[in-house]
Amino acid sequence: MLRNYLKTALRSLRKTPVLSLVNIVGLAAGLTFLFLIGAYIWGEWRVNADMPDRLYILRAALKDPSSGLDFTVPGPVAPALHEQYPQLVTDFYHHDAIMSIVSRGDNHYTEGLQIGDPSFLTLFGFQLLYGDARTALDAPDKLVLTGDMAMKYFGRRNVVGERLSVQSFSGGKRDFTIGGVLKEPPYNTINYYTTANEGNHFFLPASSLKFFNRDLAFANWNVPYIISYVRLAPGVRPEQLQAPIQQLLDANLTPDLRAKMHIYLTPVHDYYLQEAKGVTLKMIRALTLVALFILLMAVINFVNMTLGNSMTRLREIGMRKVLGGRKGQLVTQFLSESVLTVALAVVLAMAGYALAAPGFSGMLNRPLPSIASLAINAWWIPPVLTLGIGCLAGLYPALALSAQSSICSLKGKLKGLGDKRMLRYTLLTLQFVSAIVVFVGALTIRAQIAFFFHTDLGYQKDRIVSVTLPRDWSFAGVQRVESKRDILARHPEVEDAAVSFEVPNGNAGGGFQMYRAGEDSTTAVAGPALVVDEHYADTYHLRVVAGHFFQTPVDSTQFILNESAVKALGFTSPGDAIGRQVRIYGSQALYTVGAVVKDFHFGSMRDAEGPLYMSHLRFAQVYRYLSLRLRPGDLPAQIEALNRQWVQLFPESPFDYRFLDDTLKKMYDIELRMDRAARAATVVSLVIVLLGIFGIVSMALVRRTREVGIRKVLGATIPQLIGLFTREFLWLVLLANVIAWPVAYLLLRHWLDQYVYRIDLTPLPFVTAGAGMALTVALLIAARAFATASANPVQSLRTE
Repeated sequence: MLRNYLKTALRSLRKTPVLSLVNIVGLAAGLTFLFLIGAYIWGEWRVNADMPDRLYILRAALKDPSSGLDFTVPGPVAPALHEQYPQLVTDFYHHDAIMSIVSRGDNHYTEGLQIGDPSFLTLFGFQLLYGDARTALDAPDKLVLTGDMAMKYFGRRNVVGERLSVQSFSGGKRDFTIGGVLKEPPYNTINYYTTANEGNHFFLPASSLKFFNRDLAFANWNVPYIISYVRLAPGVRPEQLQAPIQQLLDANLTPDLRAKMHIYLTPVHDYYLQEAKGVTLKMIRALTLVALFILLMAVINFVNMTLGNSMTRLREIGMRKVLGGRKGQLVTQFLSESVLTVALAVVLAMAGYALAAPGFSGMLNRPLPSIASLAINAWWIPPVLTLGIGCLAGLYPALALSAQSSICSLKGKLKGLGDKRMLRYTLLTLQFVSAIVVFVGALTIRAQIAFFFHTDLGYQKDRIVSVTLPRDWSFAGVQRVESKRDILARHPEVEDAAVSFEVPNGNAGGGFQMYRAGEDSTTAVAGPALVVDEHYADTYHLRVVAGHFFQTPVDSTQFILNESAVKALGFTSPGDAIGRQVRIYGSQALYTVGAVVKDFHFGSMRDAEGPLYMSHLRFAQVYRYLSLRLRPGDLPAQIEALNRQWVQLFPESPFDYRFLDDTLKKMYDIELRMDRAARAATVVSLVIVLLGIFGIVSMALVRRTREVGIRKVLGATIPQLIGLFTREFLWLVLLANVIAWPVAYLLLRHWLDQYVYRIDLTPLPFVTAGAGMALTVALLIAARAFATASANPVQSLRTE
């Protein structure tokens, strides 16, 4: 019996090959997109999923967010919890993260180094390919690297015992022995500790911090910039640590920092979705909604086509009933045909996933699992979709048509059901609504991202290249890097050059709490503190609104404020602040305000501009970047010329450069991924809509062929006939716009609210999406109707 059902189903598909192909391809397109988005979301949801249980990251809730980071705490907190409360905390790991130059022979690269406890190799479940976890980091001159880094430096993975040279922050070098090679871990928040971080692939013991002159900060209770993890004892709840943590803070922090900081625990499993104000979780929710819209459109297409095609089989149903077919058999027949069609679409979608996954992976900058991996871990999804969609699409036609009497069926008439036009129109309108919402969303996301990159940032980002400098954080080292800066500034391809610790990427090296001299320290205003030189304003074209930016000879006791800092400190105007004295909380030294710059976006537009301070390079004696503003010209030739000059000035350092535009793209990585996904969704939704319209119009033309012939005989022109069919569907598009626009507005308003600086929702994307949809539908209907309207009416009348 099953074989007979399948043979009949295949025969039915072959009977209308074009409509069957449209039906299958439309559903397959929606399912392919669903598989791609589902695989991406599953990958994002699985970040940190393989970490051990009871593992938590210590986080800081700060009253003033500019006074620290939410994922870092004072370094001694984690070890003190383990030492003083062993019944609560069984293990811990805390680390510092730095950038430095790693060398082997003449090969020099700037790498991310993670310096922390040896428990790194046992706490997180990372696997060593070579070496012993107990001894790999047991000396200050040892390191562990990933297998990919071993291949990069040595061309092989088993490099235990080999040596690499690492540069310190005072310009010195030390050879480190490789104690272990780590299997490349999946993407996680331990060595990729923020979404903008490019990852640490070298791991050094905390005992090596002295070499980098970072050991004092690592052990300082009042330096809240150390990433820390604890593993709780079985049965211990996170809230049980709140009292011990508060006791430690009360005993060791300064009163001011203690008043501003509250430390809490977040499960490592959940941290990735919560970091950066939950931007990843918001993206997952948005993409889930888009994928469901696409699936809804594909299913509506399939249901509409099934409903329309079932109308042509009334006489077949009547004949089957006359020959003894029972209602249950007819229902099973229709359902088997529907399930078979969905099964073919699912198979095609799986093939589409295999073909599209590499490109989609590159588009979203995340690896997607292979089709083989999905077959093992998600084997149940294809059969569930096949049965679910197949039964959903086939159940109503099966029940409705099988219930018709034999006489009505043989006459080709439906009793009591009309022609189901209203149901098909309702489903088609829902499809238009989904497509318009996706289209408006894609246009709005694109506009918001364009706003990020093209609005006035308060500085000029064009033609700026930042290069990572080798470190020598001493007075003599600062003088040497300034002299080399001056040489590069005189290069014919360079307009200006500046040395600084920060570039405008939101990653400030620290912050100050500043207050006016003569006032109480409780009025101190916190803000990020940038370390720059006297050329920074000219290089980035910052606007000085009062005073003079650092001048030669440099006065290292001067500070530069932005306009927000001027207001927060209580000065009446930028001019009023010039020459006035200020203090930094915790220091008795007096400093002078030398200039005020117009507010500029140092970080992301998700956050508001706030108070910001600048001190001179010679005051802090730390630096990381050389920023070069290039002259207009041939960029590849300019970079090559600068590379040659760099090799002469810094022979043991790589020319590791990045355009500021690329830095900003890294800062808005989540939004750019969402934009690319939204554009892909728009293309898929349009394909599904067009296929659906093509199929429905084709069926309508087949049913009304005789009507077209009669109208032509009575004098109707081809444009009139085309207009007849076009009007039938365009009013559905109009109705869909009325429904879709408020839905899209509410969804996009909610999405835009996460940004302090955002575009206004104007009518333009709504009108563009609505008019574009109407025009596309009209052209497709006109093209499809033209062939039927152009046919000889004699042939049309013979179809009956």
